[in-house]
Amino acid sequence: MTKEEVKEYIDNYISHIISMTEYGNWFADEIKSLVENSKEECDKVLYSHHYATTKKVCNNCKREIDVILKDLEEEITSLIEKEVMKLSEEEKEWLEEYVAGPLGLSFSYSDKASKLLLLIPIASAGIVGQYGNTLAERLRTIYNQEIMSSYVSGVPFDELDYEARFNTFYRGLEADSETLGESLATQYDRIIYTANDEKINKYMWLAILDGRTCLVCADLDHTVYSKIEDVPIYAKHNRCRCSVMIINDEIEKFVPESYEQWFENQSPKEKYQILGKKRFELYESGMKIKNFVNNGKITPLKDLKK
Repeated sequence: MTKEEVKEYIDNYISHIISMTEYGNWFADEIKSLVENSKEECDKVLYSHHYATTKKVCNNCKREIDVILKDLEEEITSLIEKEVMKLSEEEKEWLEEYVAGPLGLSFSYSDKASKLLLLIPIASAGIVGQYGNTLAERLRTIYNQEIMSSYVSGVPFDELDYEARFNTFYRGLEADSETLGESLATQYDRIIYTANDEKINKYMWLAILDGRTCLVCADLDHTVYSKIEDVPIYAKHNRCRCSVMIINDEIEKFVPESYEQWFENQSPKEKYQILGKKRFELYESGMKIKNFVNNGKITPLKDLKK
């Protein structure tokens, strides 16, 4: 490969990572829309009963809400299965054109890859194919708590203050949905890499170079692995944007700056914002950012001070 071909290869990988972040945002919006529609229907059920005066009313409320949440689970499951099938085909085409082609590789693609993708756990979202069930159960727990609160206290549903529970739920929903959406392509790639590992020279971990990247992912950036089984599982955490790139000796020479190099070029203010007060003080005293992570975990401040 010429230097220009290597640069194009790397640029295509980086563009692909960015496109998956955009896809994750779209995916999260689709999930949130389905959830908000179901929440509106569930609220109507509560308000139609005014408040839970008897056990019978409690059971009726739970039963009616359960029907709505089962529909939500089916809608989300259907959306995920559809997106997994579509994305698998698109990712296969991308791998052929922008990875296998330039490297002169011949990948084999299993028809089971899409099914395997549905079984992969993503951060706190659970298994990909069961995410609809995960969300429905979380909502069911919230509504059951509110129904019992009304029954025990005698307070009407429209006077209960349960928005705090929903605020917590929505924060988790947004983070989990974005992570799941962003990770579908990279997880599919890993399945294909695993099936073709003997044909692949080596892999490099790529982290996004900005202030949102966590120190654990920053520490992994530019790490090279000879086997896919040695590559850490990703996504490492919610909203993890890391990816793994197939490389050879030529490509490795021209990969852009690492996170550590990027960090050193930032202003003191930006470094402070990334590290926080205590770690920035340690950094200013001579400690390297590599010291802030140990065995894949952020080193506690008390240990750093020692």
